Amino acid sequence: MLSNQIKNKNLKFLTVIIPVYNVEPYIQRCLDSLMWQCDSSVEILCIDDGSTDDSGKICEKYADKFSNLYVFHKKNGGVASARNLGLQKANGKYIAWVDPDDYVTTNWFKTIKNALQKYEPDCLLFDFYFDTHNSTKEIHTNFTVQLSSKQFIYELSSELNVQSGLPLKVIRKNCFNGLYFDEKAIILEDYKLLTLLALRFKKIISIPDCLYYNIKRFGSLTSNVNLEKRLIAAQIAKDRYVLFKKHGFKVSKVSYWKMALLVCLTDYDSDKDNFKEFYLQRENYRDELKSDFFKILQSKEVSLNMKLAIVLNIIFPLKFSIALWKLVRNRRYC
Repeated sequence: MLSNQIKNKNLKFLTVIIPVYNVEPYIQRCLDSLMWQCDSSVEILCIDDGSTDDSGKICEKYADKFSNLYVFHKKNGGVASARNLGLQKANGKYIAWVDPDDYVTTNWFKTIKNALQKYEPDCLLFDFYFDTHNSTKEIHTNFTVQLSSKQFIYELSSELNVQSGLPLKVIRKNCFNGLYFDEKAIILEDYKLLTLLALRFKKIISIPDCLYYNIKRFGSLTSNVNLEKRLIAAQIAKDRYVLFKKHGFKVSKVSYWKMALLVCLTDYDSDKDNFKEFYLQRENYRDELKSDFFKILQSKEVSLNMKLAIVLNIIFPLKFSIALWKLVRNRRYC
């Protein structure tokens, strides 16, 4: 159901897509950060994915107040299905993504509009603020203005400077032609699609401005990750590594090593279904880390903390490694 009919279906400069699900305490801050700076060349699409709280109603109130904000209500199907609906309804030349529990800076639109008009890229990257437990840190990539496709894909494969989250990018809409989010994915659906998008980008521009507040909070989808999700994430990271190599690109294995390590450090109840299957998969990832052990130690891209975690994981029994990880999991080891 669409609450605010899109009267002008002419091409817009920018479409902002916000997947919304049970974010009542945060969605107003998110929308406020956008609405007071975006002009009529921008459309904001809120995709309410069957929220059971008042998130959808809050979006409706904003749609009544702002003529360029539209609310779509749908049956709950997951964030991938919400994003797909947003893509289907988008009329913008460019697509931007904002998560409903995050928000943008006051100069977000002005800055990205100037960069998009000046450079006309396929993909625009910008820096951001990482906010966790009331501590805010600026995250900078320190890139030159334009990245080659080779550099971008290498950076994406390592995920040391280029993050896979879509909200830190603005992408030309026609790059999405024929591509959709995997609605069966229960984690990293944006990571998976960005792997395919990266192969289409011809012009990538990076600007040094921090324009987005990425909020790390307990209870979000990304903070509740079990072994099953870790295994899926590791496979998605491996698929990216293999695909980029298949296309002849120089790639890094750091992101995949990190995902494999997190699999090894995630506990799983032996009484649950699929325990044996998951246990064997976890052992396979542990064996891969052992096989790459000397490459990991020699790599300048792997942090000392990550090397230490891998060493402990390989030397000590798996149960001990998991127990140790539980003691230090509030620190960022990778």
